[in-house]
Amino acid sequence: MYEGDLLLARRAAKGDDSAFEEIVRQNQDLIYNACVAALRSHHDALDVSQETFLKAYRAINDYRGDSKMSSWLYRICINCISDFKRRNGRDTLSLEADEDGEGGIGQMIADGDPSPEETAERNEKIEVVRAAIASLPEDWRELVVLREYECMSYEEIAGITGLEIGTVKSRMNRARNKIKEFLKSRNFSP
Repeated sequence: MYEGDLLLARRAAKGDDSAFEEIVRQNQDLIYNACVAALRSHHDALDVSQETFLKAYRAINDYRGDSKMSSWLYRICINCISDFKRRNGRDTLSLEADEDGEGGIGQMIADGDPSPEETAERNEKIEVVRAAIASLPEDWRELVVLREYECMSYEEIAGITGLEIGTVKSRMNRARNKIKEFLKSRNFSP
């Protein structure tokens, strides 16, 4: 039983807006990153993230505390992503950065004032890594995002996805190998 999460959910269900705001604050990065990994668009990810939290708000009474709040929200998110793709008739990925320069991997660049050559080289590497991750099957991509960008343990990933820990580890290993092959095929050197 996840008492802290259940307490927040009960407070939110009784109309305590600060409780729901705390739920959003604790989980917004996880949900947004899952949306970016699946949709590869900053704007679409924002829309689907908002839809996820709206659905969660409406269904907060359904949360029973038998799983982490993040797991419950993640399941809602995956359903919202599927609905979005179905509504928009697409299941393709865009590797282009948004017009505002934001994108999943691109956001992880360290701040600083690199030279134009360093910037060009870094941008090239980002595009190769982005393409490598995009080449993965969607369920593997999801695991990579949860493990590498959200820094979740295998146990947490298993709880969120409903997979066995052994399956998570196996798929992560296959995903890493596929990424390595992809990068090697493009003469990528980190």
